[in-house]
Amino acid sequence: MKVLEVLQTCTFEDNKIVNNEHIAKVRTAITDKKQQGLAMKFAAFVLDEVAEVGKEALQLRVPFDEQELTNDNRTFLFDGMQQISNVQVVMAADTQAVEAIAGSATIASSAVPGKPAAMFF
Repeated sequence: MKVLEVLQTCTFEDNKIVNNEHIAKVRTAITDKKQQGLAMKFAAFVLDEVAEVGKEALQLRVPFDEQELTNDNRTFLFDGMQQISNVQVVMAADTQAVEAIAGSATIASSAVPGKPAAMFF
């Protein structure tokens, strides 16, 4: 979320960032070197989305309930996966639920608004 907040402060012309000003801002906002690398990759991904769909790609939240959408479309999403008997939709923001599922913290940390992550075990 911090990367999106930083990108929202940058100057855009024709859905392109001006003078790569985001690089210094992201590095200042995120001091851990490993996290900086991930943040820069995410920033590049988001900037590609901005170029394609516009500044709405910088929104901190999607305009719909992702959990409700997933639950409403379970049949379609999991069609052909008959061997999976227990499907559970957990939001990354629900830290208690994420912590209750062994190994899910890494998967949850890769999920971003509009780009869910899946874990099968």
